[in-house]
Amino acid sequence: MDECLPPVPPTTFTDPRFRGYTVERTGTTVFRCHGPHHCGSVNYSLGATQYPPTTAAGTPQDPHLIPINWELRCAMAEVLDERGFLFDQIGVRDWFDARGAAGTLESCERVVVSTARDFLAKVGRDDPHCIIRGMTLVFSPAPHTWRVTAHFGGAL
Repeated sequence: MDECLPPVPPTTFTDPRFRGYTVERTGTTVFRCHGPHHCGSVNYSLGATQYPPTTAAGTPQDPHLIPINWELRCAMAEVLDERGFLFDQIGVRDWFDARGAAGTLESCERVVVSTARDFLAKVGRDDPHCIIRGMTLVFSPAPHTWRVTAHFGGAL
């Protein structure tokens, strides 16, 4: 007869072959970009027809609203919270959307680094048990013909 015991929340694993977790998230966030330091804004102001895209009515969208595809990859230690999770995933997309809506004067090269630093700080505040060993954050601004990656910590 099987005994039903309450689950014991795991915190770490003792198997020497287990090296940790990799968490990957992707999304698209519209960043409000001000100033002359954004290739999409500059191209639009020079009369490019590719960007920004037009609305359904055929009018140009705001050239300061730049969609950025992002890819987040975190190498995590094998430490879980009392529920068995690495960190709270529920608010990640909302956090990126709020970050984009807040606006920036920075170039994409600078904003990917500052966003990565702020994300690390957010996880540290919200989930203090969490250990991120390494992280990459990739931004690909519209028209999505190039990517820039910020690397933090160990190799992924």
